[in-house]
Amino acid sequence: MKARRGSAAWGVAAALVATGLVLGGCSAAAAPGPGIAAVVRGQSVSESDLLTTTRQLQAAQLNATPARVLTYLVIADKTLAAAAKSGSWKPDVTFLADVSGYEAAAVKADPNHAAVTFTETTRKVLMTDAALQTLAPNDQQAILTGVKEPDVVISPRYGTFDPAQGLVPVTPNWMVKPAATGAPQQ
Repeated sequence: MKARRGSAAWGVAAALVATGLVLGGCSAAAAPGPGIAAVVRGQSVSESDLLTTTRQLQAAQLNATPARVLTYLVIADKTLAAAAKSGSWKPDVTFLADVSGYEAAAVKADPNHAAVTFTETTRKVLMTDAALQTLAPNDQQAILTGVKEPDVVISPRYGTFDPAQGLVPVTPNWMVKPAATGAPQQ
């Protein structure tokens, strides 16, 4: 099997998450309801789909995390539309072979060697990954600008978006370190 071109672009998603330019939302918008990871232009991304997709990509030996997958799902429609408009990418035989290779890798990772068929959401993430790699930097910037629209709302479970700071991960209150005191208690 040839080298996986999709593996490198996971770094693109990581950079987008780290800079806080992608996981956005309007601070005045209400958080998505229970079981919803995000609402992107009126379309819900369920936590179940997010976690299933993350597991499938991890089984295929891709460095997927819920934050990276959610990043791709947030930018998917705009990325695929930009690639279609520019003519830089569309699903082809090579892409389908890559998906089959990822599914085969996922089967090898399963101790029961059960057949793996990626979900529609997993395929959408892979398509977004492939399309994103073909876009010029100015096209990528246009996508990021579009994500800042108020109709992208991320569940607080995955972080918050502050225009001044970017993505700010949430630390559950039970993980907050107690304030340091002068002398150790006995």
